[in-house]
Amino acid sequence: MDKKSPWLHYNQRIIKLYTTPKIDYLEPETNKIKGTIFLDHETQAKVVDESNFDVITTYRTFSFRLSNKSASFWVNTINQTIKTSQALKK
Repeated sequence: MDKKSPWLHYNQRIIKLYTTPKIDYLEPETNKIKGTIFLDHETQAKVVDESNFDVITTYRTFSFRLSNKSASFWVNTINQTIKTSQALKK
């Protein structure tokens, strides 16, 4: 998967989705965490097209590009993780 950088180019990343809920994105060659997206009740994932999706937080929009056409799978999984985490907090 590729993550769009703030400088408008894409970097290849490994994405790890946790039930806490958060997403870590890692450098694939070193497995070093390059960043974390904390997923709260105001965060949502949205499909851009078959191969692209955004994770929209209060402060920033993170854009991802896939080599296959599975954007809707990722969006559904991320949004369900957020929804489940919020339900467990109640």
